[in-house]
Amino acid sequence: MKPTFSFIRSICASLCLFQAVVHILVVPVEAQQLAVLYEFTGGLDGSLPNGLVRDAAGNLYGTTFFGGSSNQGTVFKLSRSGTLKILYSFKGGRDGANPQAGLLLDLTSHALYGTTYRGGNNVGTVFKLDKTRKEILLHRFQGQSDGAAPHASLIKDDAGNLYGTTEGGGTNFDGVIFKLDAAGNETVLYNFTAGSDGAGPVARLLRDRQGNLYGTTATGIYPFYGGSVFKLDTSGKLSVLYDFTSFDDGEYPQGGLLAGGATLAYGTTNEGGNPSCFPYNLVGCGLVYRMEANGTRTTLYSFAGPPSDGALPSGELIRDSSGNMYGTTQSGGSDEGPCAPVGCGTIFKLDRIGNETVLHSFNGSDGLGPYGEALVIDPEGNLYGTTSAGGTGNCNGGCGVIFKWTP
Repeated sequence: MKPTFSFIRSICASLCLFQAVVHILVVPVEAQQLAVLYEFTGGLDGSLPNGLVRDAAGNLYGTTFFGGSSNQGTVFKLSRSGTLKILYSFKGGRDGANPQAGLLLDLTSHALYGTTYRGGNNVGTVFKLDKTRKEILLHRFQGQSDGAAPHASLIKDDAGNLYGTTEGGGTNFDGVIFKLDAAGNETVLYNFTAGSDGAGPVARLLRDRQGNLYGTTATGIYPFYGGSVFKLDTSGKLSVLYDFTSFDDGEYPQGGLLAGGATLAYGTTNEGGNPSCFPYNLVGCGLVYRMEANGTRTTLYSFAGPPSDGALPSGELIRDSSGNMYGTTQSGGSDEGPCAPVGCGTIFKLDRIGNETVLHSFNGSDGLGPYGEALVIDPEGNLYGTTSAGGTGNCNGGCGVIFKWTP
């Protein structure tokens, strides 16, 4: 069976081992377009940052997997001026440890909601930071009964209910979809079986106006184990909209879905696609797909890998007002420098008809290994995100950065 996303994340981090001799390919246009807003040091400010959310004033909020006062991860705020403030340091006990997902920002209450991968009962928690940034523990997962190891950020409905997934736990140890009401009461909406329904959901859910939930599983379905796209209706019935069964159609979707209007959704797969992309010839460099409500899946773009293209997309896509989509790849891009020959990752743009443009190739000093949740876009079209490593922090290969890409 496919390794868990947590293991895949360690592969990304291992790319840092290439940083023995730094040879940076300087591309003047890109250097002007991408700015590093903050470099994590691996100390009290954290390391291995996750995805971002942005408030109306332009402040950015996120989490780090490590670092903080107990080295169990943090919640941070980066002001528009570039000042980073730690809002909470996890202690690793009841309060949670090692957040592996970004945050949900409630624009009305200004509260932040999130999950931790460990802590609580050692299988993860759901937490809230109120507007005073006091942590309120909403739920501690028990393991088999209600899920374990939440990997994705949360979504919220108008009634204040939170929805999310866990990578493991549940009656079959293959992950669950859960609901948490405003009072903190948890309901398991679905237990995955690793059979015809998939296993190991690690991505944020998508909810439509009728209350149906959509998402992906990173592994399953027997006998192919390539992952799935699913729909969970309001009665609790799960339907598999698509089963990734072959190299050609993509494998292991680790990112969530982008709502597509008339088209149901768009997404990425971490592997599959182009069979001749170096150095991932045996698994493919991943692809972007379009999913219709009737289950028809179409490949919009297959990544070609370094030196001219990205490889291994793991996050969600975002869209601008013109319908262009943006995302990141964990590797690929320039095959020179500290990440040779696999590349340090890219930011890419995909237009409506599937034409791709590499907007930036990371070089280690400005970040390495972007992964996880979607980029953030502001009204001017600037993109914000994080890389899991890179920068100058005191970690093996850097502790990660927060970046801004300006068109």
